Amino acid sequence: GFGAGAYWQTPVRNLGRLRVQGVISRTRYYDAPAIFADANGQLQGAYIGTATQLNTTLLGLLEVDLLSWMHVASGAGLFGTPWAVTNYGDALINGQKTSLLLRDRSRAPLVVILPVEISVSLGRRWRIRERVEWSITPVSRRADHPNERFLINHLEASYTFGKDRTP
Repeated sequence: GFGAGAYWQTPVRNLGRLRVQGVISRTRYYDAPAIFADANGQLQGAYIGTATQLNTTLLGLLEVDLLSWMHVASGAGLFGTPWAVTNYGDALINGQKTSLLLRDRSRAPLVVILPVEISVSLGRRWRIRERVEWSITPVSRRADHPNERFLINHLEASYTFGKDRTP
C-alpha cells in the first residue's frame, strides 16, 4: 500500500517529544478464494478477489532519543477503515455478465492500536521511520472471528517543513 500523513510535535520537558500524527493510506491485497452460487444453489465458480481498503490512522506518540540520530517512540492510536471493497471480477450468472465488486463491511469502524516505532535522522529534516501497530480491540465485526487482531508494519520517510524542531 501507500499513504500520506502529517504530524505535529512539541518538546516535553526532559522526556523527549510528544507527536500527534495522522495518516491516510490505501492497501491492496489478494483475498482468500471464494465460491459463488446463484439463488438456486448452483455453483457459479471459484474466484480470487483483490481487496482494496482506505485506512485512516490517528496516533499520539512519546518519542525519546537513543542516540543523537536514533529515536524510539510509543503511544496509542486509532485505526479506521471507512471504505473497503473486494473485486472478484465478472461472472456469467443466468446468462448475464454480473460484476462481483462487493463492499466489505466486516471490519470494525475504529480499532484501538498500540504503535511502537524506531527512527533514524538523516540530517536535520529527513527521517526514516519503521513503525509496528498492534490492534488492541477486535478488528472484525463478524461473529465467527470475534478475536481477530492485526499487526501492521509501516516504513515511512518524513521531511520536516517550517521551523526545524528535530534534535
